[in-house]
Amino acid sequence: MEQNSPVKHEDFNISDLENQEEFTKNVTYNTLVENLNSLLANEFTLFTKTLNFHWNIYGPSFHSVHKFLDNQYHDLLKIIDGVAERIREIGSHPIGTLEEIKDSTNLVEHPGLQPNPLNMIADLMTDHETIDLQIREILHDLDNSLIEDPGTYDFLTKLIKKHEEMTWMLKSHLEK
Repeated sequence: MEQNSPVKHEDFNISDLENQEEFTKNVTYNTLVENLNSLLANEFTLFTKTLNFHWNIYGPSFHSVHKFLDNQYHDLLKIIDGVAERIREIGSHPIGTLEEIKDSTNLVEHPGLQPNPLNMIADLMTDHETIDLQIREILHDLDNSLIEDPGTYDFLTKLIKKHEEMTWMLKSHLEK
């Protein structure tokens, strides 16, 4: 059995190091794209839930909550478009089918159930908080990667602000 010997200086090839760094950047890039597609799936799922609740709201505050959710789902539609476009801007392709979205989301839906209005709002608030944490994790991974992508970093930072605002508005509906 041959023992490993230390690498000699003349055996070292700088292109090996460059190839390893390039490989690592590619793996990191692919992970970033996967994370952004997962974010896109969650945003789309939240959009769909918000739209569903907008259609099915009832009770004494119907009109105000119906209008409020109308604004929320329109904002989410803009977010979805922004995430998909960011994926294209960095040279990849966003997921775009319902099957891909269903396979990529980690938000929970409750088909066939129509919760009361307060539970609808609480459910949406929880989903915004989940997405906020997901974005923070993507930013953390981006901070610790070899790729430099200030455009995605800036985009995601602004997206956190938007979700914080939307969460605050939902939470305000729940306070007594």
